Amino acid sequence: MRERGVDYWSGPRSLPLSLPDEVPGFARRSDARYRAEGGQLAPLVATIERVLSDERARGLERARAEGLSRADELALIAEVA
Repeated sequence: MRERGVDYWSGPRSLPLSLPDEVPGFARRSDARYRAEGGQLAPLVATIERVLSDERARGLERARAEGLSRADELALIAEVA
């Protein structure tokens, strides 16, 4: 992605939550204390469904301060497909 002008993590023309191989432990935290206090992890599929639902409700075409515009996202998909 970086060779196509897309940065990782944050900022304009970024792909949030994507990390290059050279930063494998970026922002990793233990959940031991949370789990010890009774916290439970949501199933990954449920989390993804909730995030996608929220994105769709907010509008996929909305202006964004960070990340790729919808047009840039579609162009990038077409380029790598």
